[in-house]
Amino acid sequence: MNLSESHSDISDTRGSIYWNIGLIAISILLTAFTIYDQVFNRVGLAYIWDEQLRFQRWVIEGSSIDPWQYRIFAPYLIEGIRGFIEWIGLTPSYGRIFFGLRILQNLLIFIAVGWYWTKIGVSRYFTVIGMMIIAWGFTYSNYGSGLAFDTYFDLLLYILAALAIISGRFFWIIPLTALAALNRETGILIPVLLLSSAVELRPKISIDKHRVYIAIAGLLIFSLLSVGIRVAYGPRPFDHMHEPGLDQFLANLKDPFTYYSSLATFLLFPMLALLRWRSWPGILHRFFWVLVPIWVVVHSFTSVLAETRLFLVPYAVVIIPAVFAGIVCLDQNQT
Repeated sequence: MNLSESHSDISDTRGSIYWNIGLIAISILLTAFTIYDQVFNRVGLAYIWDEQLRFQRWVIEGSSIDPWQYRIFAPYLIEGIRGFIEWIGLTPSYGRIFFGLRILQNLLIFIAVGWYWTKIGVSRYFTVIGMMIIAWGFTYSNYGSGLAFDTYFDLLLYILAALAIISGRFFWIIPLTALAALNRETGILIPVLLLSSAVELRPKISIDKHRVYIAIAGLLIFSLLSVGIRVAYGPRPFDHMHEPGLDQFLANLKDPFTYYSSLATFLLFPMLALLRWRSWPGILHRFFWVLVPIWVVVHSFTSVLAETRLFLVPYAVVIIPAVFAGIVCLDQNQT
């Protein structure tokens, strides 16, 4: 190695250190902004001390409804934190734990998207802009919800899974899938993301069996845990305004807030991403076909579309990086 190469390596290392410091600082700033909006402006402290606590207790007592009774990761994590606080001799407060967990969730999400987008090839400049866009989306995605810990853990787990795949850390899909199974039923697509990356069509068809085996293991783990949770708690009553299916779909179409909330949260970025389709990095095409069509269709018939936080996963994993990867015309082979 000559002197110029050594100097270049040192500069790259320094640049990476400065970037990570800057990323953490920006993430803290955006976390403070979104926390103020989500907790104080939208939800309110009274909700946290009353409704959020009631929801927590229902799940722990096994008296919640379908599907929230089966989304046990966040409630039991909160109970674990509370038990630890008691163990060290302090007086636990559910309100402070709720508040602290939301801070941690948002902070980790912003840091994770920063790592994921730059790893996939988005420039640091556009990554920061993308993080601000995600923060904007957070502030308009709280319709009809409390703190929705399961939804934001879902987002974090998907971002980490996508980062693991493009970084070649395939085994991490196993623990991420296990946590996803405990958290929310939508996490089932995490191992499918890995499976989509296992097949190469050019220059000739090839299959990475290692990735396939890990993806299959992930699907089996997810299925076993999901079934186990449902068997353990048994069938729960389903109490919603509209029945899943055509009734819910038509209700979504008739609700004017569906259109307002969608535009306020996502602006025109999904359209911009599709217009830049040919400029996407190849892996984003695969993630798109795994996530976006089935996510939109299933949620349209089973969920309230005005609750746009439900679409933050495809928005952060596919849409926003696709927009900015297209703008900077990145090498589609870059991983």
